[in-house]
Amino acid sequence: ACVHVDTPRTLRVALLKDEYMHFIADPASLADKLKPLAPVHGHRVIERWVAAATAGDFETLVDELLVMHYDPTYGRSILRNFPRHAEAIRVTPLDIDMAAFRALARDLDARINASSAIAA
Repeated sequence: ACVHVDTPRTLRVALLKDEYMHFIADPASLADKLKPLAPVHGHRVIERWVAAATAGDFETLVDELLVMHYDPTYGRSILRNFPRHAEAIRVTPLDIDMAAFRALARDLDARINASSAIAA
């Protein structure tokens, strides 16, 4: 079964900030990673993102990276590589802690098992 996770953007920002804490701890390294995106987004956008990183405004930075870079890139990849994406089982996490991920996994398991039983 194909699964699509619909995560609210606020949770995605929190999760990414947690997962990429090493960049938050080293904004100069993050700035170096952003600079190659200038041909795609323009120097002004990259300057704004570097300024946000330097100022510690990671909420704005991560949100804009999701909206302007990651989501459009991911969307094009999905359309190109997963033609049956529209048929995917959709799940939505309620939080980013282990309890929420376990609940999501149990829900997904139950839904997959229920759809397998119907198909049999």
